[in-house]
Amino acid sequence: MKKLLSTTWLAAVMLSATTAGAAEVGTFVASGIGRAVAKPDIMFFQIGFKSEGKTPGEAVNKDAASAAKVAAVLRQQGLLESDLETNGYTIEEIMGPDGCGEYRNGEPRIACSLEGYRLSNSITVRIRNLDNYAPILTGAIEAGLKDISRITFAVSDEQRYYDEAFAKALLAAKDKAELTARTLGFRLGRLVDVGANIAPPQWGHQTPATLADGLGDANDYGEADLAVLMPLISSGEMTFTREASVTYEIVPGP
Repeated sequence: MKKLLSTTWLAAVMLSATTAGAAEVGTFVASGIGRAVAKPDIMFFQIGFKSEGKTPGEAVNKDAASAAKVAAVLRQQGLLESDLETNGYTIEEIMGPDGCGEYRNGEPRIACSLEGYRLSNSITVRIRNLDNYAPILTGAIEAGLKDISRITFAVSDEQRYYDEAFAKALLAAKDKAELTARTLGFRLGRLVDVGANIAPPQWGHQTPATLADGLGDANDYGEADLAVLMPLISSGEMTFTREASVTYEIVPGP
């Protein structure tokens, strides 16, 4: 019996020591924001074609001829097949005459009849060298292109700038943790956790003007005015942002 009691008492002491040793350790979390600024080196814009014909086939053939002529000029300027991507292709009926199907001043409604078909085709173009945009656009317009719009810019190596921003965010979080510890009088222990967050890239200034601003008449695809159009193109800069957090143990004691 005496041996049993001794064994029970020893187990209780060990359990108490383990529980005390496993006391929860306090932690401190700090966050930081990092930014990296990049100058865009890629331009995207859309070109469009509208073709009409008495039959769908006629409209398709006219569109194919127009698109092929402009695409040939773009390729002559060094663009690759992968730099041209169709993003819209629709065909619709043309009903006439004008005003058909409407009531006007109590007069009998004019019946509509099928007069033909209209095909709309839009293509996204990528320019990898921004120094070449002027001859590329000039050649395309001289080849008959009238609809140019939705110009945007991008960076070819986004990951490089996201990594740079993340490194800055980590350092900012670390500096904030150390500053807080010094100011409030406690010590930081080991690093126990790191968190990351990503934010979409931001333009450094107002979004650049689009080439649609240089079109004579955006509604009927009027001729582009290059004298107005060219000075508007400015890639500006893009800001890539990352957020990070760090968690440290708080060292107990003075």
